[in-house]
Amino acid sequence: MDTFAALALATEPPADDILQRQPYAKNSPIVTDVMWRNVFGHAIYQIITIIVVIFAAQGNFVEYY
Repeated sequence: MDTFAALALATEPPADDILQRQPYAKNSPIVTDVMWRNVFGHAIYQIITIIVVIFAAQGNFVEYY
């Protein structure tokens, strides 16, 4: 399962400034606030899309229940 991730990491050239960055603190979260915002934003988008497909598109894109 890790084949594509390993290939992506192995074939991407390293950035020159990676060693200039300060390390993260031990107590810093793995999932940042921006990541949480993206997760919930995509979840809300998918919920709205599926509700539109199920209820508003009956007869046009899907059959009637």
